[in-house]
Amino acid sequence: VSIAAVNSPESIVISGEAGAVAALTAAWRKRGIGCVAMPMGHAFHTPAMESVSKALTERLGPLAARPQVISIFSTVLGRQSGGELFDATYWGNNLRQPVLFDAAVESALAMGFRTFLEVSPHPVLLASIEERSRLSGKPAHLISSLRRRQDERFAMLLSLGKACTIGCSVDWQALYPPEERRCQDSLP
Repeated sequence: VSIAAVNSPESIVISGEAGAVAALTAAWRKRGIGCVAMPMGHAFHTPAMESVSKALTERLGPLAARPQVISIFSTVLGRQSGGELFDATYWGNNLRQPVLFDAAVESALAMGFRTFLEVSPHPVLLASIEERSRLSGKPAHLISSLRRRQDERFAMLLSLGKACTIGCSVDWQALYPPEERRCQDSLP
């Protein structure tokens, strides 16, 4: 059993052989430690992925990293990266090494970033970001992109509205291009 991810001080993901994980979580539950099982077919982000990591690195061999255009906080490195490291080796390591989500969020908060958008079918990591924000004393705005059992367009527009109210700039032309508005204006 290995630590596969550190999402926050109170949210750690373990992974490994199913029987060993089950035994460990059963022992933790007896001690009153909350555990949630997430059935997976592979022990991602652990040494068990070594052969797959090597194979991916070889397949991506010619992949060349390029400088970033926006700030990237790597959960492989646990800090900001200039993008120069995002080559085949980086992506191979991504399969094998633990996810350093909490360290990446802490790094972003330390650099003054205060708005976080979780792009996913349902917010899973916003609670971890909120925990890190609270513990660091650096308030953050947390926005989800989609929510389970909620109309996708409604959820996205709700998130866009929240982003707008906290001061994020919105490219309204991209959301409502002039051609689309003309068509709507000419409807009976």
